[in-house]
Amino acid sequence: MYFFIYVVRMFARCLNYIRKYLLFLQQGHCMKSKADIILTIFEDKLTEIYKTNKVRQSQVQMALDIAEFLDTNKKMMIIQAPVGTGKSLAALVPTLVD
Repeated sequence: MYFFIYVVRMFARCLNYIRKYLLFLQQGHCMKSKADIILTIFEDKLTEIYKTNKVRQSQVQMALDIAEFLDTNKKMMIIQAPVGTGKSLAALVPTLVD
């Protein structure tokens, strides 16, 4: 139970940090493409939050694919990935950027 609460708090902290970063970018501090913003979030911001230097390449690729999907007129996208890939953040980050 306590581990679940810790994970939820860490996830909420992570999303709050990403939201602040996106607000900073929207204020005109830096004009980057969506792909650049997503890469920056995964390579710099999330590694800082989770105190690691490991970037999950499959998670980043999934996020870029979802961002590309959001720019199309398609109605449905199916993603299948093993447990521990990071599907939640891979889906939320491009949605927040969009």
